[in-house]
Amino acid sequence: MKTIKTTLLLLFMSASATFGQSAKKYEKYLEKSNYRPGYIETVDGSRIAGLLKNFSGGYQAYSKVVFVSEQGEKNTYYPYHLNAYGTDYEQYESNRHHFLKVVTKSNGIGLYKLAANNSWSAPGPYGGSMVYGSSATSYYVKRTTEEEHLKVRRRKFVETFSDYFSDCAKLQEEISRKKLTHKHVREIVEFYQYSCREQEAMNISNDRF
Repeated sequence: MKTIKTTLLLLFMSASATFGQSAKKYEKYLEKSNYRPGYIETVDGSRIAGLLKNFSGGYQAYSKVVFVSEQGEKNTYYPYHLNAYGTDYEQYESNRHHFLKVVTKSNGIGLYKLAANNSWSAPGPYGGSMVYGSSATSYYVKRTTEEEHLKVRRRKFVETFSDYFSDCAKLQEEISRKKLTHKHVREIVEFYQYSCREQEAMNISNDRF
């Protein structure tokens, strides 16, 4: 009996020591200015709280995230590892190739942004080589019921998005008449969120009662 009690006591002490060490590791990361409280969402939908490193919204935010769990474990995750990550102020969703920043998301639909920075070297005018760079921003839309994000393209925008928003007659008409183009994608999504979706909810309510 004493042997069992001794074993249980040793296990408890070991677990307490491990927990204490984990807590200290987490606190050390928390004290650093380049870590911020946030979360990751795994592919099975589980949300895990912890710390995000260098969360400043730079180009790196679209390709990977460094996360420290509350147990003090530090890992790097790529888009194919997670569904999403973020803080109370900024969220990113994965399309398995990139993390897309949430621009606006409500009433069953969201608008997302992908910013990319490309650089290359070429011979300079006076010999040697020079580094050149360019940046590009793309936008995507996705309903919460859909699996894939739809990229907003200038080419065939009218055909694609008048069909995509076929459940909102006013919006479909404005897109078909080219009064709203790919440059107005945020305006389009927000109109759908706060006008079309609300009207749809009212229609459902009226039909129900």
